Amino acid sequence: MLHALPNLIPFTAIMTRMFRNSVDFPAGVVTAYQEKGFVEAEVKKGCKGRIGHPLSVHIVAPPFRDESVLRAMCDLYDAMKEGMKTEVRTRWLKDPIGQDTLQKLIASDLKDNGGKLGIATEGLLWLKRGQEFMLLMLIFMVRDYRKDKASTESLVSYSKWPTMADPVVEDQSSSSQDEVLQIKTLTKKQIQVLYRLLILIVDNFGGGRKDLFGCEGGRREGTSTAEGRKEEREGGGWKERGVEECEEKRLEGPMGGEEKKDTHSIMSNQVYNTVATLVSLKTTKYSVLGLITLYLLKKLKERSRRNKIQSLYALRIEAAQRERDEIIEWARKESKLVKDEERIRIESMNFMQLRDALQSGEVTAESVIRVYFGLAIEAHEKTNCLTNIIKESLKDAREMDKKAKDPSFKKPPLFGLAISIKEANELAGHRNTWGLAKLVDNYPSEDSYNIMKLRQDGMIPFCQTNVPTTCMTYMTSNSIYGTTTNPHNSSRTCGGSSGGEGALIGFHGSLIGMGSDIGGSIRIPSSYSGCCGFKPSSTRFSTLQLKEPVPMRPINMPTEGPLAQDPHAIVAIMRSIWSDQFMSNADPFSVPIDFREDLFKEEKKYRIGYYTTDGYIDPLPGNQRVVNEAAELLRKKGHELVPFSMEDIVSEMARGMFSTISSDGGERQVKLLEDEPLCHLMSPLRNYAEMPLWRKKLIGWYCKIVGDKTSADAMFVQSKRASDMQDAIDKVYATRKRLVKGGIS
Repeated sequence: MLHALPNLIPFTAIMTRMFRNSVDFPAGVVTAYQEKGFVEAEVKKGCKGRIGHPLSVHIVAPPFRDESVLRAMCDLYDAMKEGMKTEVRTRWLKDPIGQDTLQKLIASDLKDNGGKLGIATEGLLWLKRGQEFMLLMLIFMVRDYRKDKASTESLVSYSKWPTMADPVVEDQSSSSQDEVLQIKTLTKKQIQVLYRLLILIVDNFGGGRKDLFGCEGGRREGTSTAEGRKEEREGGGWKERGVEECEEKRLEGPMGGEEKKDTHSIMSNQVYNTVATLVSLKTTKYSVLGLITLYLLKKLKERSRRNKIQSLYALRIEAAQRERDEIIEWARKESKLVKDEERIRIESMNFMQLRDALQSGEVTAESVIRVYFGLAIEAHEKTNCLTNIIKESLKDAREMDKKAKDPSFKKPPLFGLAISIKEANELAGHRNTWGLAKLVDNYPSEDSYNIMKLRQDGMIPFCQTNVPTTCMTYMTSNSIYGTTTNPHNSSRTCGGSSGGEGALIGFHGSLIGMGSDIGGSIRIPSSYSGCCGFKPSSTRFSTLQLKEPVPMRPINMPTEGPLAQDPHAIVAIMRSIWSDQFMSNADPFSVPIDFREDLFKEEKKYRIGYYTTDGYIDPLPGNQRVVNEAAELLRKKGHELVPFSMEDIVSEMARGMFSTISSDGGERQVKLLEDEPLCHLMSPLRNYAEMPLWRKKLIGWYCKIVGDKTSADAMFVQSKRASDMQDAIDKVYATRKRLVKGGIS
């Protein structure tokens, strides 16, 4: 234990700086030292000298020389011990002198005091401001001195200190190696520090009023005590100075307030400087190692916690996949109950033909649902597009067919048509995960208003389709249901975030489906999979129940919209949804405008603008070619096509979008993706969100230098200030104003 004391010296030095020139001792100490003439005592106000009450004591050191220093320490210890015995608030304590090691001392105290420490801690509660450690050091010195009383070596010569430089080693047979006090491990420097520190502590108790080595006044004029001692050491040892010499150099009068403060300051600085010089390197080394250890322990703890959570997620994911497989097998069996002739007839119909057949009763809703069960499963086996088959859709179809037998029943416009639903759109009683493992058990309690309207118009949701994690990537993959591929080439992507819908409809597994869009989530899958998609203006459909994990409103407004095999299906479903005020009545924030049949049927020639690149991200040559071909077809129809450029404004629009999404510095994304078993597409996004702001700025400058302005914009927009968010919103509205006023060339 003693060999570890030098490592505690910085702590001791800091405590020493707080010590006063007087310290409270029990009455027994006062009595003992008054008899020896070592102390001057004054009664604390209110104590009146009663036994058991601490008194304020100024220790006055006599003219100690050589071995008398430790003898005085022995007397000090004995007086302390006797004083503690007379203290009313403490119990009788076992004398620790004679114990071989501090470990034995502590072990004995624990045993004798019912598991509590005695003199090592509790018995020293009357000592204040960390003086317990000083007394422990004193106990060591006294004990080791008494073991070797025959030594006559000078104690003030550090290198010849008998109890340190040449310690007494106990018999190894009487105790284990661990119990033997390893004084030999102390270096000469450490011994010097311990001895000097002990002297300075005693000197501090004396308040500088008497020099520890026989010179009253404590120091020569113009020099500190430490400097005087240094001069004496350099002169070949401590000089014998007579009382006359000391009297010549002693400071006049008793120690006053300013002089007392000066002596205390000198002592404190001396302790601090001595300790800092000798242990700073070791302290720094251990501090760095300690910080590294704490960091590694923190990381291990985080990894352990993450592994536990991911293990729980893995069980939930496994259950979700098992449920999907079971429901698909059930649907496969149900699809085989339709006669081949009827199946072929239904499969050959497009949306409008099937709608008319259902209205006329040529086919039943139950047969349509069974047939599209089979078609959807075929698409799923090719693309992995399904997350669920809606089992109650078959029950809904039977109920519709039953109602249709009643002559008074008026069939709704979309009676019996099967519709697929993007998994991110809320469907009562069915998973709504957004591709996140933490939301595997999220089951909405009611349909979104848009699905309510579709049901009211006679459509039957029969399956749910896959989405990317958080619906924020242009590829469809998540840790729950895996990756969805392109229906025409499995080595290609189907796009996102309505990628499951695009793949299903592109493979003819569904005639029409409902997706959602904020930055291309309907339009991109439609383009990749070869189907039609329509993103309505954000307030044409209700968005109250369309939740997004990363809020982007009110600037970037999501909206639901249809995907279909042909544009006629999209027109039919939009006409039905906007045929009345259901949407605006359910959601007053949606625009109360019906489907304008007059404008739709109007044979008007339009002036249409187009561009092949926005100057921000250049499209592939094939995409540019398709835009030019579409423009040429429209010209042949008699419309006026006007090319224009948005290169000066798209970058502002992109920065506005990045700013509003990331205005919290990525905190929402970090929290959302925390502990998620992410696919390879989302890992970079989490790394980006967790990246410190200064690193993003640094990478942003690099991207700007090399010409990658897109990445630079994404790095520069991050902030955590509300004012930056407001600035971003202002810029978005300013950009909209430019567009409205024709700010494009």
